[in-house]
Parts: sequence; structure tokens; C-alpha cells
Amino acid sequence: MKKNFLLVVLAAVVLAACNRNRPSLDGVLNNEEPVDLSDVVEAYEKWLPHEGGYGGYVGGFLPIEVVEWGEKDVSSELFGDTSFVVRVPEYRNSQHPFLRGAEDLYNGCALAFNLMSNVQTAKRWSFEKKNAVESIKKIDVGFINNKGLRTEAKRYKNNLIQFMQLSEDELMENWVNYMDYLVFFSDEMEKYTYKYYTNEGAFVDSLDIMLKAVYELSATPFMEYLRAEKDNRVMLRNLNQCKSFDEQCSLLLNWAQVDESEWLIAVAERLMRSGKYSPVLYKVWLTWRFVGQVCLGSPHDSGTPNPLYNEMRKRCFLTCLKQIETHPDDVFAVHGAAVLAGKANVFCFNLIYFGYDAAADLQELVPGRFTGDDGMDDEEEEGTDNGE
Repeated sequence: MKKNFLLVVLAAVVLAACNRNRPSLDGVLNNEEPVDLSDVVEAYEKWLPHEGGYGGYVGGFLPIEVVEWGEKDVSSELFGDTSFVVRVPEYRNSQHPFLRGAEDLYNGCALAFNLMSNVQTAKRWSFEKKNAVESIKKIDVGFINNKGLRTEAKRYKNNLIQFMQLSEDELMENWVNYMDYLVFFSDEMEKYTYKYYTNEGAFVDSLDIMLKAVYELSATPFMEYLRAEKDNRVMLRNLNQCKSFDEQCSLLLNWAQVDESEWLIAVAERLMRSGKYSPVLYKVWLTWRFVGQVCLGSPHDSGTPNPLYNEMRKRCFLTCLKQIETHPDDVFAVHGAAVLAGKANVFCFNLIYFGYDAAADLQELVPGRFTGDDGMDDEEEEGTDNGE
């Protein structure tokens, strides 16, 4: 079964926000002031003497909230409320087609993914089915504005409830088909949203050009890090000395091409919490989620703290909306918001190490680890059904 059935099919439609043959790259980089990372650098210096020792657990030094990933039991987490919902009433009557539909796009995707996470959690951890059913029942789909889409959301929710109430034998016969409900709901969502492009191919070409330009922003500090044999002290110092927020995002993404570390997580979280925008903010979130799942999640039992991942997803999505509000022709901001909304939760598929999507994210987000690249060349092909 295709893993990325998801509503990123919808995102792929939305993201191609192109009304010209090739969107201009002029003004794409905001050159916002960089984020002050002095506390991360200082924390790393304090941790270094403890490196490798029993008392050197990185979590005790990281100046971030995400440390709780490594301490929290996430194996039994179910979505039972609507705290994941985005509310942006100021955009509901916007003249901008993406802003006008932003609530229902994000909330429809979140509903679809979170209810499916409940089903998968129940299946994976052998919960009593009633726990998953009760959690799904608690979520009122009234937060969806569009009446037609709200009707489809109710149908989707009821289908999952009925599915979870099948007998054990019937469940075993139908497990391979249960994601069809998500595919159907994503198809229905497309009917209630806009078409916002005239030349998708030209947009994808421009996206490739933009990504290459952003990655090359940090060529000099990244090469210094490589020459220093991937010394994280050099990396953190260089990140704190970047001239702009875009350059910091660029250097972080290049870093992820060759390494994964709790310190990368700390920097990524600090960048996302700043509220600053970059056309690659969505990639910062995706990289943060993947590295967090590997380093601080529960890789051995494949626990997935999707509520934590999605809180940061929401933050980045709102940052993109603010950029679109002030720069309505910024098609890359539309693309970033669409990817953030349409990327599925981390799902689990079996009881082996890396039995979740992180293994696929690794190959998609950091291809340099497989090709021997240094992360400076073209990224993975954009505009696919993965919504990236």
C-alpha cells in the first residue's frame, strides 16, 4: 500500500501557487535578523567535559522543551480532544485564496491524520479497541467551517469508529484496507478547496532553484565544519554567527545532511520558536521531527510523540500564514504552509527498530547520507505526492 496516500495529494495541488511561467526569486529571502543561539553554544560548552560519561546525558544540558521526548511514555498516546485545531478567523474572508481556506486545509488534514494515529496506536499496542473508539468519538468535527467538508469529516470519523468495532476476525481481514478511508477523505477534501496554480511544472522548477540557492547560502561555514572533522563546536559557533535567519536555516539543513544530534534538535527548535520566516521553514520542521524521532523519541519501541511534533507544525504553519498575509505573491510561503498542513503524522507499521516513517524521512530529507553528497547540491525532487 502506498505510504504517502495522505492529504499531501491535496497539498501538491495547493502548493503549486504559480500564475506566471516562472515565479521570481527576487525578495524570496527576507534577510531577517538571525536568532541568538548563545545559550545553545554555552550549553554545549558545559556539556563537553561530560561527553561520554554516565553523567553526560545531553538532555540535562539542552536549553529546549523537547527534552521531554526522551522521558515521556508516548506509546499509549491517543488524540481525544481538538487542541490540534488552528483558528485564524482573520483570514476567513481574505481575498487571498490560500489564506481564505487555511483553517479548513490545516484542520481537515490534522483531523484525518490524528484519527488515523488513534487507529494505528490501538493496533500497534494491543489496546482494547474501545479506548481508540472512545477517543475518536470525543473529537467533534464542528471546527471545520465548510459545510460539505464537515459532512465528509463526519463520515470519515464514523467509518473509522465502525471499522474499530468489527470483530477480531473481521479486523484481521480488513487491516490492509483501513487506510482507504483516509484516501477517500483526502479526495473529498480536494472537492471543497481551490485550485491555485496555472503552471505546476514551472513552479517546481523554480522551487528547485530556490532550494539550491538557499543551501548554498551557508557554503563557507558548512565547509569550515567539514574541514574541522564535523566538530559540533564549530557548527554551533558558526550558526550563532550567521548574518541572517535564512543562512541559519541553510546551515542547519546542510548539517543534517551529514550528521544527526540532539544539538541539531536544539537549534532547530530555537529557529522555529522564533516566529521568523524562511522559504525552507517547512524543511526545518521536517528535519527537526525526523532527528527528534531518532535521537529523543522512542526508536526501539517506535513510540511516536505526534502531539509534540504537531504543536511545532502548527507554529510553523502560522508563521507561513503571516508571511503570505504581508507578501501575498510569495508562492514559496504557500508551498511551505501546504507541506506543513499536508504531511502525515509519523505512523508505525511494525514492531522492528525504525518501524515508523522516520526511515523514509531519512532518505527523503537527507539524501546526502546515501549518495556521499555534502548536502550542497540539489535536494530531493520537489512537488511529488509526498508534498515536499
